[in-house]
Amino acid sequence: ASPFLAAAMAASHGLRVLVVDDCLVHRKSLPRMIKKASKNVSDVDTASSGEQAIEMAAKRRKSGTGYDLVFMDQDMDNTFETDKKEARQLQGDATVSILRDLEFNFPVIMRTSSCEHEMLTVYENAGYNESCSTAVLFLSILDET
Repeated sequence: ASPFLAAAMAASHGLRVLVVDDCLVHRKSLPRMIKKASKNVSDVDTASSGEQAIEMAAKRRKSGTGYDLVFMDQDMDNTFETDKKEARQLQGDATVSILRDLEFNFPVIMRTSSCEHEMLTVYENAGYNESCSTAVLFLSILDET
């Protein structure tokens, strides 16, 4: 298993996972797949945006039950209007960068369709631990635990 996953699995509690994705279908299906892939998962929460993920991580940390692992969608392009001006959600790399600035050290697996070398460098600079291009890939990572 990956060293960061091995460290997370050493916890005395079940793995607490956060799935961050702007797509409702993914927020419903990925938690089920994650729970089926590993008997060591106790909780899977979902966030629909980077902003919500940051709030949820802060709330969990304050309660003393922080996340052990985060699956982050890179391409969160869901846009919305606020006060007649368009606003965009934080992308995955920006969210990870903010989480790292706030001293959240949980492993982050970036889920993305863009695995070119230059983008992997962007993700690495943001503070992710691994990246994958499909649900099958990250389920195989969990299966190693």
